Amino acid sequence: MSGRGPCGRFKKAISSFCSMALSLVLIAGMDAAFAQTAKETVLSYSYDMTLSRINPCCGVDTVHFDHTLTLKSDNTVVETARISYPNFQRDYPPYSGQLGKPSNLPDQIWHVMPDNTLLWGAEALHSLRTKTIKRSAAGGCTFSIKDRLKPGFSDYAYPNAKNGQVSYFSSVQYTNMVCRIR
Repeated sequence: MSGRGPCGRFKKAISSFCSMALSLVLIAGMDAAFAQTAKETVLSYSYDMTLSRINPCCGVDTVHFDHTLTLKSDNTVVETARISYPNFQRDYPPYSGQLGKPSNLPDQIWHVMPDNTLLWGAEALHSLRTKTIKRSAAGGCTFSIKDRLKPGFSDYAYPNAKNGQVSYFSSVQYTNMVCRIR
């Protein structure tokens, strides 16, 4: 497990998919499908993450995530998050920023993409994670999330929300992905 990197820290990533965000869209305002006549659009999304832990040995960890994403008419994004383990829950303070620009947490950057899509990307210790929210023609939304290993790594590494200690996993699966526009 070489290349562990700093314990409990994520690095800022500007991946190729993030650089595709159109600065004209960011300057002119949010994508028309997300911009409503109201002053803001509020999305909620949730998912379960199941990880096969290999170090510290061994087990299956399941974590539930609840997020609320508020898109304001001035391109400000405010996101809140709650992480729930079977015997532990953590509410993260709201983090905010401008669409397409680093927020007060350097790995939390949402971008407006073509086709009514919001895209988020971050770099973890051994992997890259992307989240996608796509607005449907019927006015709802879909959410997806993916982790892919960086070249040269065969395991996933994430800091524990309870203590910051890095754990290593052979696989990561996402289920129960839900998205709602309020």
